[in-house]
Parts: sequence; C-alpha cells; structure tokens
Amino acid sequence: GFIVMNVDISGSSGYGKTFRQRIREDYGGVDVDDLYSGTRYLIEQGYVDPGRIGLWGSSYGGLLTAMSMFRYPDAYQAGVAGAPATNVFHALTGEMQTMLAPQDNEAQYAKSSAYLQSGNLKGHLMLIHGMRDNIVLFKDSVTLTERLILQGKDVDLVVLPNAPHGWDTKGLAQTRYAFRKLYDHFERHLGQTQ
Repeated sequence: GFIVMNVDISGSSGYGKTFRQRIREDYGGVDVDDLYSGTRYLIEQGYVDPGRIGLWGSSYGGLLTAMSMFRYPDAYQAGVAGAPATNVFHALTGEMQTMLAPQDNEAQYAKSSAYLQSGNLKGHLMLIHGMRDNIVLFKDSVTLTERLILQGKDVDLVVLPNAPHGWDTKGLAQTRYAFRKLYDHFERHLGQTQ
C-alpha cells in the first residue's frame, strides 16, 4: 500500500561537479527542496494521496527527514529520522567539507541544524538512535525530542541500547525491533485505516 521513491538530491554523485556542489554550505536547504520537488511530482502525476505522504532516512537522511518536516510541515504527515544529524555543530561525519569550519560559518550551521528549526512541525516524527553512535551524538536526538515535547509536537524516540551509527547493522533483534517500529509508525499515520 505504499509507493516508495528515492530522490537523487543535490550533492548526489554521478551528475557532475556542479550538481554535487549545489549543497555547499546548505545542508537542509536545496537538498530538502529537491525532496519536496519529488513529492510535488508524485502528487501532480496522481500517484499519491497528498494527505498521506511520509519520508524517512538515516544519518544525513535523518537530517533531511527532520528538516523536510520542519520546512514543509504541510507536505509530510509522518517521518522517521534514524541517527539524524540534527545539530551539525556536533556531527562528526565530515560536515566541514560541505559547510566549511563552524566558527567561520555559524549562521549556516544554525540554519542547517534541524534542532533550531523544529517549531513548524505538524506531522508525526519518530527518531531512531543507537546509544553507541560515535558519529552522530545520541544526546542530540534526546535534546531534539525534549525540545519537540516542550513545543507540544508529536514525537517518538526509539532507543537502541547497543547500536552504533549504523543502527540497522548491529544485532538482528535490534534491527528487527527498529524496522518494526518504523513500519508501525507509517502504518499508523499513513495507512489506509487511519
């Protein structure tokens, strides 16, 4: 009952240097616009119900999920952000290659940090994060969850006690548990029987 689309967002490889560099100093900007453009395309083609659209991703994809739901709150009814880099000031995955040094680009880092953009959320957001993540800080997901709770938003946090950044690769039981939560989230908020 779900249509799945994978968008080659700005920064994707295989489309040349100019396309790859479009996200320079703009995480959560042009890339989120690309996802929204794909969403609009599916709606215009008549493939999807505009009231039942969700998205999910992990790590950078988690950042994109959260930012998409915060920047386009009417477009997405549900999202799942796994190990999301919601505070790029803390992310340790090479952000400086794209964003340059944080002390020189504080405004861009703030604009690209989903934590600081959360106030517009209307849909249902789930965060999945492993407590042993040494790439994206687990505490950033806890901090975003707390912020959303204080803002009166609909948020769930799925904690995986023994999972690293690749939360879907460490332990079959945890992986099954997390994907069951992910599926149930979409079924509950986007499924036919809602």
